[in-house]
Amino acid sequence: LADYRWDSTPAPVWGLDARLAADRAGFGVRVWRTRTTQSTGIPGESSASDVKLTGTEAVGKFRVANLAGVHFLASASVGTLHLGWSPDRVTLPPLGAGDPIEVRFDPVTEWIGGVGMTAQRQLFGGFDLALGIERSWFQLDTAHRAGTEIVTGRDTFGNWMVRAQLSHRVFQL
Repeated sequence: LADYRWDSTPAPVWGLDARLAADRAGFGVRVWRTRTTQSTGIPGESSASDVKLTGTEAVGKFRVANLAGVHFLASASVGTLHLGWSPDRVTLPPLGAGDPIEVRFDPVTEWIGGVGMTAQRQLFGGFDLALGIERSWFQLDTAHRAGTEIVTGRDTFGNWMVRAQLSHRVFQL
């Protein structure tokens, strides 16, 4: 997204995860949210919107190895990614003697899918500590200038997420 003048610096992500697991496999759902501030990227324009990104995903995790009490889990996920802007419109000054230009930022919801690897260690009292890395992909409709032409298309974007997780097992099968 940096090629489209998005702020792509790392940001914290907060979420909830609920999972049922037995032996080597587990399935669950998770919801997460992060935010960033995005400007229009138009020279001389200083307004910016808060952009909230919300993911809702189904997740499958599969234990692939154990080493010294650490479970190594491969994961796959699929769900939706929602982007919402606040404020969701900006008014730009007129070009020449024309009227001001109002630009609306409509909310976007797209499919997202990913894969990952997690190292998980059981602690005391039903608590687990996990550290993982995930790569996800999603598509967005795009428009950019190439010389004097405006090029529109649908591009695939990727996202890396490092996930640190403290969880509690309610019961164990």
